[in-house]
Amino acid sequence: KTALELFRAVGCSKGQELALRRAVDTFLASDDVARAVDFAQQALAGYREAGDSRGEIAALSALAAAHLAGDRHSEQHAPAEALRVAQEALAVARYLGDRRREVAALQTVAEVQVLTYQMGPAVASLEAALALCRKLGDAR
Repeated sequence: KTALELFRAVGCSKGQELALRRAVDTFLASDDVARAVDFAQQALAGYREAGDSRGEIAALSALAAAHLAGDRHSEQHAPAEALRVAQEALAVARYLGDRRREVAALQTVAEVQVLTYQMGPAVASLEAALALCRKLGDAR
């Protein structure tokens, strides 16, 4: 079993998110963008089937990262799709009212925007993330 499956079996959502992101990062580090995209898509389908919206956000963020990776001339390098799924993660976080995940999703959106030379929208996304961070305050 994969770490993702083990964390899912014990109901540990934080562990699932970490395992998902590490698996995608591992595929990307080995230049296997197609497997990273496929893994993130499979995880997304699993989270959606289970009705796990927080897992869905993590999978969408990982999928956005995978779509940005790799050779700019490959089929897997899909910046428009990366932005679409990053914005979808943001929409789910907002729907749930999960401000911390909203901040993370805004950062992912901004990262895609920077990498696709959309600097004005990237600044707006980061300013929105900063404003939310200020509202949340320091949890310590």
